[in-house]
Parts: sequence; structure tokens; C-alpha cells
Amino acid sequence: MVKKTWQMLTITALTLSLAACQQFKELPDPNESSDKVSNESTQQLSDDYYQAVVEDNNYEVNQTSGLTVGPTSQANTENLEEGLYQLAQGAFPTDEYLLKEGMAISEETANNWLGTKNDDNPEGLNPDGYNASSRDKFEPRYLNSIIEYDLMQEQDDGSMKLGGISIALAMNESDTFTSDDDSEESVEIKRDTQKAKGQEMAKEIVSRLRKQDKYKDVPIQVGIFANAPSDDVGGGTFISEAMASEGKNLDDWTEYKTDYIVFGVDDAPNEEDSEAFQTFQSDVEDLFPQLSGITGVGRYEDGDLEHIDVTINSQFDGYTETVALTQRTMDSAENLFNKNIAVDIEIISPEGTRAVLSRPAGADTFTSTIS
Repeated sequence: MVKKTWQMLTITALTLSLAACQQFKELPDPNESSDKVSNESTQQLSDDYYQAVVEDNNYEVNQTSGLTVGPTSQANTENLEEGLYQLAQGAFPTDEYLLKEGMAISEETANNWLGTKNDDNPEGLNPDGYNASSRDKFEPRYLNSIIEYDLMQEQDDGSMKLGGISIALAMNESDTFTSDDDSEESVEIKRDTQKAKGQEMAKEIVSRLRKQDKYKDVPIQVGIFANAPSDDVGGGTFISEAMASEGKNLDDWTEYKTDYIVFGVDDAPNEEDSEAFQTFQSDVEDLFPQLSGITGVGRYEDGDLEHIDVTINSQFDGYTETVALTQRTMDSAENLFNKNIAVDIEIISPEGTRAVLSRPAGADTFTSTIS
């Protein structure tokens, strides 16, 4: 049975936490110019981000957000949403398209697709073998969640036309077999299987959408996301992506080799990166031994470190203490982390976020905000 869980959605994905009880509305048929909807767009943060479509002064939340068939983690959810946003940017330029939460796949449809395929649910994408009573006939649920973004194009008369669809399929890394005596066994799903099953399901989803007239000529992008275990702080990653051009099925798949490494827990591809983080950690903790902990997650692309995300848990609530800790953190990070690596640091106290530091790749200095 599909469970619905609500997570805090990422700022990068430009999703807002609004009322979840809004009624589902179908996108107007892009082939019928007579359909007019009162659409607006938000201001654009920068050329790197999409403007968001606002309809009738409302931002409609994604119909499939939070739908899962098994446990996942906040790290998986954040990487999934931010990663799909980045995939969409690569296919649909931000200066030509606006972003609207996915409406092609309704909540009911997503529930059916995420379910197991059987006589009662012929649209299920997960295997009926999940319901087997014996271990030798058991087959895990491979697909855990689906999210969708719609890319819109503004017309001369101010109306919006659907210009593209971007979909992510999040694949389980394991599932649980429960025997008749209620004993449980975790069944691992290997990366190659995640990829193969995901690509197979992606082709089926595109085929189903193409049968609807309003989506038969719309470019459809699908990315396959491999969930990490729920206790993995780094989270999962996209492993492949393909584009179905207008009226076509999916073309050749592009493979990705992205890894998230938790420094001090996982083995980094480059030992120098681990040493730099350990030195940074010691440098900050030596001055502030009362800290509750410092964690760092590195994102690697093809073995090269591209981004470090640091969280510093502080017991300090005082303003001057926070300023001093921020200054020390910034000095250490500037000296120890190469400038070709993007770095984001958040300092959190029992009262919440107290400071945020950020340095894009290639920049010389950090920007900081202290609350």
C-alpha cells in the first residue's frame, strides 16, 4: 500500500509548503488555443533558476509529492528534488521556460503506478511478487516514488503552453519480505537492477503519456534516481537520464556517476579531501570545544569533489558567540577548501539556524548571513 509522507521540500526546487488539500486540476490542452487560464509568474531569482508559474494567485503543489511505497530519508528527498531541477535545467533553458509543479501525473495515477501490478491494479509498475508468501517467489518493489515538473512557455497573448515534462523515478535500494510468522528479511536491490528496472518503467510511463493527445508531442525527460539507505546522511543520486523528443519514445540513456560521501564515515575517492575536512573540523572545534558536532557531505562527480555541505551543531545562542564561531568557520574554510569546490555551511543552535555561509565554485570569498 502506498504511504503518503510529508517532507520539507528544498528551496532549490522552488516548491512551497502550501495547503495539501487543493483539488487536482488538469493542465489545459496545449493544442486548444481557446483554453485560457489566468497565469502569472514569480520574479526570477537569477538566470540560474526558473520563474514559477502562479495560477489564479495560487501556487499549486505537486500532486505526487510525498507519495512513497517504503521508507526514505530527508537526504534522499532533497537530492531527488534538487537533482531533477538540475536535470530539467540541462534540457529546458531557464530563460525560455517557466516551472510549474507536475500536473500530468495525478495523485490517483501515481498511487496506481506505484502499486503492485495485479488484476485489481493493472497499471501497477511494481511486481506482484511483492505479495508472495514464500521467499523464493518474493520480488521487491523497485519503484519508491515519482515526482514531475512541467516546463511552461509563455505565449504572446500571456497564456501558458506546456513545453516539456521532466520526471524522476526514485528506485528502492532494498525492500522487506515478511513471512507468514511475521519475521522480516531485508532484500537488497543492486545498483544495476535499480537502473534496469527504472529504465524499463520509464519507457512504459512515456508510452502511457503519449496515448493522451495533450502529451503526444511534448518533450518528456525521465531521470532514474537510486535511493540510498534511510540512515545514509549523504542521500541517493541520479544514475541515468534520457529524453523523449516530440512524439518520440525515449532516446539513448546518459549515465551519471555521482557519489555522496560523509566525511569521517565513508571512504572518499581522494584522501586529501578527507584530510582537509578533518583539519577544518579540528580547527573549529579547538576554539569551540562545546560544539555538539560537525558533519560534512561531499558530492563527487566522476571521482572529483565538486561540493561540500557542512552542518555545525552549536550549543551557543548568544549573538557574539555566533559571530565568533562564524568568523572562525569562514577563516578555516577559506584556507582549507580549494576554490574550485562549492561550499555551503549552516550553523545550527537549539533555537534553529543561526548562520549560513556560502561560496560558489570559483569564488574567492564567502557570503554569510547571521540571525
